[in-house]
Amino acid sequence: MALPGTHFLVVVIFLVISLIAIRCGSRSCKNGTLAFILWGVGCSFISPVLFPLETRESEVHFFHTSDGARISMSRYLPANSTVATRHQRRQSLAAPVILCHGAFANRVTYDLGAGRPSLAVFLAERGYDVWALELRGHGRSQKPPWLQNVLHQGFNVPNGDAEGSWSVMAYIQHDLPAAVDYVRSRTGAARVHWVGHSMGGIVVYSWLAFAPHHADAFASVVTVGSALDHSREPTPVPPP
Repeated sequence: MALPGTHFLVVVIFLVISLIAIRCGSRSCKNGTLAFILWGVGCSFISPVLFPLETRESEVHFFHTSDGARISMSRYLPANSTVATRHQRRQSLAAPVILCHGAFANRVTYDLGAGRPSLAVFLAERGYDVWALELRGHGRSQKPPWLQNVLHQGFNVPNGDAEGSWSVMAYIQHDLPAAVDYVRSRTGAARVHWVGHSMGGIVVYSWLAFAPHHADAFASVVTVGSALDHSREPTPVPPP
């Protein structure tokens, strides 16, 4: 049985809060609930318009996974060899770096725009070939229409499809290996460095657990805030 995903649950929470506001007799309760709803709408739809962020990638790449999803990667080319230091030139010959965001994020996690912090730019300036991956449903990668994204993709269906519904297993089984293969084919590198924040680390943990023979594809793996042990979770995880 499919379990409701985060998009669907967010919609349900807002509906419940709205019903509470309607039935609540207290004026302060209604005002507080209305403020919370407006805050949620503002964060989701208004903030990106008022505070646009333009990432500073050198190239934008698209490729398809084995199940047909269109995935985006932003490439930050290493420092120009004519101005790079000896150390930077040596790093540019090292394994490329793949940056993977968390559950409710995209490439902006690693590049907040001009004049703001950027791990992607920081590494590129030091000679690394950096690729910021956006998993399906995030950023420039393929995502279903808005309503379908809320109601259909909001259910974690174990055997989903690229057009609509999927679970985290799609990230593990399709998006991650496709991204690694794409970067290796484009750069000629035998191995890659992987940096994952939150879910971006969980997917690589899981893939290596399911397919440990692929460990040779990684020069290193760095995770930040990624849960490692879900052994107490009641929902069974289907085999790859």
